[in-house]
Amino acid sequence: MDVIWQKCLNIIKDKVSQQNFDTWIKPIRIASLQDNSVVLSVPNRFFKDWLEENYTTLIKDAFSFLVGYGRANSFCATYRTGGVPGNIAQS
Repeated sequence: MDVIWQKCLNIIKDKVSQQNFDTWIKPIRIASLQDNSVVLSVPNRFFKDWLEENYTTLIKDAFSFLVGYGRANSFCATYRTGGVPGNIAQS
């Protein structure tokens, strides 16, 4: 699981500025990966909302590419803050 997340980080890092990567992507932690869904832990609600607005597609595409689910819209990502899941971009 951590290996996949590190590979995702490498893909994402090539597509965003260093400052945005350090601010918005680096703090994310992978909580679980099962079938075609991933749960990512983020620091707070504001962080979750900002990621939903700005990086959902990029994160889904990176995971889809690595785990072989084909098109990104077949992959589900969830951001969790404080143990309460908040769904994003479910297909």
